[in-house]
Amino acid sequence: MLDIIPMGQGCPCCRNHQTEGGGLTVKDDRAYQPMFCPDCGAEWQDIYRLEQRVLKEDRSR
Repeated sequence: MLDIIPMGQGCPCCRNHQTEGGGLTVKDDRAYQPMFCPDCGAEWQDIYRLEQRVLKEDRSR
């Protein structure tokens, strides 16, 4: 069963905010990051979604 966990609350098991993250894997408009809590040993995956891209400089000329 897939558990959806509210964001920004640290470890989903013990709420420790000193969590560790691995490298990002990007696929399409999503980025995935494996996470680990050194206090309780919980492992989970954070998922990020690209919402917008902003061009820093107009290069259409």
